[in-house]
This record gives sequence, structure tokens and C-alpha cells, in this order.
Amino acid sequence: MEPEDEQFSCPCHGSVFAVDSGEPTSGPADRPLTRFEAEISDGEVRVLV
Repeated sequence: MEPEDEQFSCPCHGSVFAVDSGEPTSGPADRPLTRFEAEISDGEVRVLV
């Protein structure tokens, strides 16, 4: 996915999601992606729980 893309395609099941909301724009997914707070530190992406 490139930063200018407006959607994210899942390679596992083929659903397509809007980057800004996580809402599915093409199935089979029927609910949005779960959002997690994250940060980039020292070149690593860290998910904050």
C-alpha cells in the first residue's frame, strides 16, 4: 500500500477497506477493521495496548 492509496486490499480474503475509516468497500468482509493506536519509533511500528 502506498501512502496516496485510498484503500487497503487484504491479501488473505480479498476484501477492500477504506484507509481513513477501515470500512469495507468490497467484501467478503462485512464489518470495519479494528483500529489500534500505534507509533513509529526508531524505524519500528509499535502498537500501543
